[in-house]
Amino acid sequence: FDDAINSFNEETVKSLEDRSSFRICGVVANINKRISKKDNRAWAFFNIATRKGTYQINIFSDSYDQYGKYIEDGAIVLINGVAQNRDGEVRLNANELFPLEPRFSGLIKSIIWLLDPKSSTVNEFLEKLAKHVHAAQGGVVMQLAFRMDNKDVLYADLAQSLSCKIDCKILQELRRDPSVLGIRVATLDLVPPPVPSYRRRKE
Repeated sequence: FDDAINSFNEETVKSLEDRSSFRICGVVANINKRISKKDNRAWAFFNIATRKGTYQINIFSDSYDQYGKYIEDGAIVLINGVAQNRDGEVRLNANELFPLEPRFSGLIKSIIWLLDPKSSTVNEFLEKLAKHVHAAQGGVVMQLAFRMDNKDVLYADLAQSLSCKIDCKILQELRRDPSVLGIRVATLDLVPPPVPSYRRRKE
């Protein structure tokens, strides 16, 4: 599901536009903390490892003051930031950084579950999904799809009122059911980067 959350991968990172927003989740490693010579404030750079690549992230003083407490080796985090692209050299600068788990459900708009209707566990899966939906109502819309013998796919929406919250653990547990052939996760759109403000020179 990290493919749905992450807004780039190794093949597309070089094409990120200058001052464009990005979002990525992964595992923190190789933390390097620094003190700015300009104002003697802390900042850092570190690696974020995903299933499809490892990227260097910079987090400068303002953001580090607020989010630096979450930067630990092995931590699974969510990063919102802005890319700099100077003649094809891309730098990834974090504006916000959070532990992934508490933020996960709020990122997800919908999940399509592709199921094998002939699987011996499909009814059990549907019961587990229905039980979770009733126990954890929220904003993630669930959609069911069934792969038929002729390879056509039939879709069935659950009622909007039965949408739910979902976390990484529950998603992985449901995903492991043998009746699940695949899932498609849709996430919230990226937030545009803040417009920089400039102080007017005093005359």
